[in-house]
Amino acid sequence: MRVTAAFLLNALLAAAALAAPVTGHARRGNITLLTLGDGAAEVGWISESSFRFTRCWEPVCMSREPVKTPVEVKFTSTPKALTWETRYLRLRLDRSTLALRAELVSDGALLFAQQPVVRAAPAGLAAAVEMQPHERIYGLAAYGLSAEGKLDVRGERLATATPFFISSRGYGVYYAMPGVYGVDAGATEPERLQVRNGQARQWEQFVYYGPTPKEILEEHHIIAPPMPAPKMDDLRLGKPAYARDIPGVRGLAVSAMSGVLAPAIKQVLAWSEYMSGPQWEPYLYTYLCEARDRGIPVVRPFVMQFTSDEAAAAVTGTFMIGDEVLVAARERTYLPPGVWTDLATGAAHRGRQWITVEAPPRRFARNGTILPQQAPGLMELHYFPRLGAEFFLNEPDSDGITQLHAAPAGGLLRLEIEALAARSYEWVVHNVSAPRQATAIGAPEPVPNYDAARRELRIKVDAPAGANVIVNVALADPL
Repeated sequence: MRVTAAFLLNALLAAAALAAPVTGHARRGNITLLTLGDGAAEVGWISESSFRFTRCWEPVCMSREPVKTPVEVKFTSTPKALTWETRYLRLRLDRSTLALRAELVSDGALLFAQQPVVRAAPAGLAAAVEMQPHERIYGLAAYGLSAEGKLDVRGERLATATPFFISSRGYGVYYAMPGVYGVDAGATEPERLQVRNGQARQWEQFVYYGPTPKEILEEHHIIAPPMPAPKMDDLRLGKPAYARDIPGVRGLAVSAMSGVLAPAIKQVLAWSEYMSGPQWEPYLYTYLCEARDRGIPVVRPFVMQFTSDEAAAAVTGTFMIGDEVLVAARERTYLPPGVWTDLATGAAHRGRQWITVEAPPRRFARNGTILPQQAPGLMELHYFPRLGAEFFLNEPDSDGITQLHAAPAGGLLRLEIEALAARSYEWVVHNVSAPRQATAIGAPEPVPNYDAARRELRIKVDAPAGANVIVNVALADPL
């Protein structure tokens, strides 16, 4: 009989059920220390929606510095299980096997289930996460699976030194011990994601509830190594120290779902092929600051940005850089929900459709966004109505921001700048009718400039440091 890796893991799981009962527990702040029949374990809460699980075969596990902010957790102990409940999650640990099960408090739905961690032959540790039908698995830096930069790795076998994945069910998992992890994402057993670290002597993992990928990444950011403060020169001088190499453009979407904040290709930041030059620096610098502050990557695949659009889930040749700009890297591109304006031509396209573009890559902006771009002597603020929009512009060499707002208001178009630094601006409003009148608060009366062919309105204003400058425009056809 041929002995498979899955057979060995199942045998080890069965043996674990007989060897690891919980014999005692003690609570210390956010952490519960567990004494086992053959070692120890810990359950620690890093927030109301994320926890850490550690398993070792020593009397005491090597612990992390606990999160200083107390997490409100209700703890219950019964002869069969230990249970922790926060505002969002109910975590149950089987006392006899150490199997984990996390449910949503709101409706009792199963979020995450894992079988016991075991010592694998000939060396290392292993665990198996239960997968549900139609569940998709993203991340694990699985760059080499396909020429298209495949996003969903379910059904694949791979090895990775980036042991972080995001599930379409609304949770993420990060395996924190160093080493190369072997992952069988359902290739052997379709209902299990099996993970093995051949070098580890202790098991440590974090489980995050989102439910969206961005929220999962923000939870991961709590414990991930901090990113240094970016500088504007990082966008001009090649590859900053915090950037991480990826093998090529087709790995952009995969790297983002693996938690890579600032990818680099051949010693330059990976988005340089699509956004380079001084005009993009304020925009990109702002999103580097967001990556530092929130742990959200600068490059964002559609599955991260448009979670309710099923058609967008598998798209990799088109992606977002920040929240405002869609980059179509191929002639055939999908546009997610919304109205999208081609930045090269000014043409508007409705979303939820595939279109053909000439001379890719092409850039599009979504309605309801403000896009800042540096121009000679001033900063252009491109606004794409009808929806209201805002942009929080990080100012270089400062912890502060300049706030930009635009929206229809009582039959007028309202454009507002809350300036941190003194600067000259030019509002560029796309796809609108001609102005009838423009007035300003906090600045001299503006002089509108209208391009009828492009249906584009331009208004220049100066904003002193600390000023609040508001421009109100009456259009021939109100928004």
